[in-house]
Amino acid sequence: MNSSSHFEQELLSRLLESWKPFVNELPVHFEAANAIPTLEEFGLSKFNDFKSFGEKLVIATEFRRSSDFEEGMNSPGI
Repeated sequence: MNSSSHFEQELLSRLLESWKPFVNELPVHFEAANAIPTLEEFGLSKFNDFKSFGEKLVIATEFRRSSDFEEGMNSPGI
């Protein structure tokens, strides 16, 4: 089983790897409005691959259990 920190690293690595080809294809002085259709098309085609990878990674990861009550702004439900 993978640790939760390994999960985070693998997911971020795959996300960056997935979007690198799109970013590399952008011209130096591109117009954002002109890039939106290509961005949408690329995002849709890559999203399913990324989602599938993430689902498999979640299954292979052991997340630590917390039985302590958390207080503060990061508490669940805020």
